[in-house]
Amino acid sequence: MAIDPEPFAHRASRPDLLATSALPVLTLTAGGIRARVRPSAHDPQCGSLQVSHTPAPMSAAILRDWLNTMTRVGYRRVRTGALHETALGAYTAVGFATAQRLVLLRADFATLDLPERRFARRDMTMRRGLDGELSALAALDRTAFPPTWGMDREALRDATLATTSFRLRVVESRQNDQASVIGFAISGRSGRTAFLQRLAVDPSVRRHGIGALLVADSLRWARRWRSHTMTVNTQDSNTAALRLYERSGFNRLNESLHVMERSLDGGAL
Repeated sequence: MAIDPEPFAHRASRPDLLATSALPVLTLTAGGIRARVRPSAHDPQCGSLQVSHTPAPMSAAILRDWLNTMTRVGYRRVRTGALHETALGAYTAVGFATAQRLVLLRADFATLDLPERRFARRDMTMRRGLDGELSALAALDRTAFPPTWGMDREALRDATLATTSFRLRVVESRQNDQASVIGFAISGRSGRTAFLQRLAVDPSVRRHGIGALLVADSLRWARRWRSHTMTVNTQDSNTAALRLYERSGFNRLNESLHVMERSLDGGAL
């Protein structure tokens, strides 16, 4: 197993990444499987485990080795990214439990009808998002979601890098010549498959159709690039998001994703 630690204390150019934390960012590799661990946005003692490359099924032995490494450098808990239900075996074998179940939805462009949508208010506009705005978008994201679900700048960056191509769109509101971002969407595509990876709207301006416009924009972008489908997931308890996606043409799939969590307080496995 290869370990590449990246101490947060050395990442002074990214103050919103908990730069004062003593816990390192880890790049882990074993059996061709690659993963990255970094302090979670909501809890610096909780490691966010994101597996980025899995040419073979994850094994309990690899996970056990990685958990021991995380324990040695000081992590107290670990939380995974979204895992397909067929990939949970190795995780449950080493003590992970489901912290959040996610509903998986898909839009099929062969049958999807995309009506034109417009902003209900003239002070709102949509434009391309800029890389330099990720910190501000992360702050917005954390107001739009519960603490354990909000993303920091690095998590949003990871979302943009998860696919071959991505699109970042933001909605602005302009008042007295002052513009403020009130919503954004990150979409990605790899091959003929597209993904709506993140959608966030400022809670103070919900129910103005901003989410629906961002979803429609993402769908049009994916269809323009001849994607066959677009997939999105959300918490099973997020009824507002589920209603939005289904009204936008997404259909629930008979499968789910799981965010898994485990305490590391017991020491080495």
